[in-house]
Amino acid sequence: MAKKFPIHPANPERICWGCDKYCPADKLMCGNGTVATPHPSALFGDDWMEWGLDAGKTEERTTKASEAPPSHWKISQMEDVRSITLELRSGYAFDVDFELPNVPRLSTDASPPLGEGKGPDSEMLLMAAVGNCLAASLAFSLRKYKNDQVAIRATVQGQLARNDRGRLRVQGIAVEIRLGVPASGVRLLQRALEQYEDFCVVTQSVRSAIPVSVRVFDSEGAEVSAALS
Repeated sequence: MAKKFPIHPANPERICWGCDKYCPADKLMCGNGTVATPHPSALFGDDWMEWGLDAGKTEERTTKASEAPPSHWKISQMEDVRSITLELRSGYAFDVDFELPNVPRLSTDASPPLGEGKGPDSEMLLMAAVGNCLAASLAFSLRKYKNDQVAIRATVQGQLARNDRGRLRVQGIAVEIRLGVPASGVRLLQRALEQYEDFCVVTQSVRSAIPVSVRVFDSEGAEVSAALS
């Protein structure tokens, strides 16, 4: 029997929530990798259950005193600091250390003529971060509605242009997401599409400075995001 999944656990960062073994974050036993899966509340906020299949079952969402978030919950989320290290290798090429166990360093480089283009440049990394966050958020939303392992492919385009001072800037990012199945085979697709972008940390963070457009298509080429326009 599967264990009951805590809605608001205390110290969720100490546990891997990837399966019902609930291993300590630094002692994973299930073989799903070396990085602990965060609790949904850490990714999507305390109200993560409000938009799922069980959203109408208020009696199941009643929080017990022992499950209530600690008084410092909001503060601890704000103090969630991620750290990476970049080391100049040569020219404008850097090695990026994500400080994750068993994760190799990423080699970056500026595009010609400044660099040699032997790795992704800063603009590409920004585009990858936006596309990855959107695709992951959509995957989470689909799985929340019992759509397991729907194939997702995201294509990201970034528009570069010079501002009035002649400085090159990212003027816009366009993301196309394609599902590996027809829309008719996805449960509660429109509900998932209505919500997933709001849970994308990176996209919602950069949108205040850079316009980000997103379109979603199914495997038959039909645009399923058009219904939301």
